[in-house]
Amino acid sequence: MEMKKLAGELAFKIGRRKRDKPLSNCWLYGFLGRWRERLSTLKPSALDSNRAKNTTPEAVNSDILSQS
Repeated sequence: MEMKKLAGELAFKIGRRKRDKPLSNCWLYGFLGRWRERLSTLKPSALDSNRAKNTTPEAVNSDILSQS
């Protein structure tokens, strides 16, 4: 799971863990249990069909170049 990996990296960087590796399932379930009231799952929204139809490679490249 991505959350375990990110949490393991953070714990390593702040010196709370000796190795840079994902935490255990035990940690994950404990975390979820402690924060049950504050956590929720999100469902990704679908891409609007008009946005998908009207997006061209030229428009994407133009947008990327304008952000540089």
